[in-house]
Amino acid sequence: MGTITRWYSRNWKLTVPGTVLLAVAAVAASIFGFVLLLFSLMKSCDAYRLGLARAQSNRGLQERFGKPIEARWWLSGSISVSGPSGRANIAIPIRGPQAGGTVYVVAHKSAGQWSFDVLEAEVEGSLGRIDLLQPASEGR
Repeated sequence: MGTITRWYSRNWKLTVPGTVLLAVAAVAASIFGFVLLLFSLMKSCDAYRLGLARAQSNRGLQERFGKPIEARWWLSGSISVSGPSGRANIAIPIRGPQAGGTVYVVAHKSAGQWSFDVLEAEVEGSLGRIDLLQPASEGR
């Protein structure tokens, strides 16, 4: 009997659970990496960046949320881009020193340009939404 075989026959009760635990950790790390990759791809989309920038520069939101307004980590929705066309329907959680909320972006891309169909912000604990497409909301 070889040295490794003798060691394994004495320590199999530790080796089997250790191997299973290592496999579970590898699968969990792979899933976490995949989710992180998806979020980073979504956050690199122009519809996300333009919508977030418009929310961050809106004076009405700055008054409600305080400065700076930052995107939170977890976002949801879908983005589909194929060359010069695409669609985006995403919810961006945001937080400022005074409040938190969500920016809703519904946009389409045509001839390489993104246009917003809906760009609204919702403040946690408040009724209604703030339309970020209306020029009147800039001063309020």
